[in-house]
Amino acid sequence: MLVGGYHLILDLTGCNPRILNSKSAMIRLCRELARLMGARIIHIGGHQFSPKGVTAWAIIEESHITVHTWPEKGKAFFDVFTCQRHFRSLKAAEHAVAFTEARNGYATLLRRKGRTSVQLFSGPVAPQSQDFDYGRIIFSFRSPYQRIELTKGSLGVSMFLDTYWQFVERYEHIYHEVLAHPALACAPRLDRVGIAGGGDGLALREVLRYPRLGRADLYELDPYVLALADGHPEMLRLNQRSLRHPKARVRAQDARRMLTPGAGYDAVILDFPSISDGYKFDTLYSVGFYRRLKRALSPQAVVVCQVTDYPWNLLRTTWNLKQVFPWVLPVDVGVEFSMFNFVLASMSPFRQRRPLPQGLRFLNKDILNRLLAASRRPSSDLRPRFKIPASV
Repeated sequence: MLVGGYHLILDLTGCNPRILNSKSAMIRLCRELARLMGARIIHIGGHQFSPKGVTAWAIIEESHITVHTWPEKGKAFFDVFTCQRHFRSLKAAEHAVAFTEARNGYATLLRRKGRTSVQLFSGPVAPQSQDFDYGRIIFSFRSPYQRIELTKGSLGVSMFLDTYWQFVERYEHIYHEVLAHPALACAPRLDRVGIAGGGDGLALREVLRYPRLGRADLYELDPYVLALADGHPEMLRLNQRSLRHPKARVRAQDARRMLTPGAGYDAVILDFPSISDGYKFDTLYSVGFYRRLKRALSPQAVVVCQVTDYPWNLLRTTWNLKQVFPWVLPVDVGVEFSMFNFVLASMSPFRQRRPLPQGLRFLNKDILNRLLAASRRPSSDLRPRFKIPASV
């Protein structure tokens, strides 16, 4: 994360007084802004003033979100600060304008670095009401590991773990197709495929598209995520009951338990959650983890690792994989989906060995060919050599 960060100041006028005078609505807006930003909420709350007015706040791992309202004047003032390297400031401002039904919005964005702080933007903001409407919560439960939530709105069903979004239905097919199929199309065989994480069953759904698959082992630490994925009607609709498939072997265990020397995995999908905290990066994304992983692979196996949050994490993950595998390809998913990137790794050059399965909604032969062509070009740096088209 940055030392310093981004500071968004948002002034709204002509708002709906009923919305501004609702403490629950303002708390919900703070939660939605945090989710839109990809921020992890530590504490959230609000206070109802008498006779009118609300102050609401969200303390996030990356700093804070606050709002104070004057319903009788139709005015609301926001203060958002984050040390994220990637901040969807305009989307956050547009969503706040739409949520409060404001007639006018004016935003100022600062890049704060101490005495060298600079103004990046200052001007009016128009509403974009449906861009990031996660909708209402349809499931919420705190397991021994994390809070698990499902919401449903105009984006479809979304999953959040500890308030950090894991998938959004409108876009999840892009994420999971790019995560799974380049690696599976290049793997020498598909006798045994491993999935580390991915307890929602969506990556497993993609693996099961291959008729010659021998078996797929899925290791998910939290048994309550597995229970939700295999029991909630919305999750069964999305994952197509993948956890019940006869070729699936599902284990509620730490992913490191699958790294048995000589296991002979032909492909491994590392579908872990956010790596914004240092502990996860030092364990699940470390050189030591990748060395253990290598011993559990067949000779020409392909590994794919998803990388969330910030561009720096993509560079760090790519660097660590390069310490273990001679062939490494970072993949940039594009501006619209820049919270998600991927890194392919193998002991041999990437080469397509089987066709993509039928029925894919995003990934196609042309995109895959361009991706593999990028892997054959020499590169001395760690920047992504392939970028998924953003126009989907």
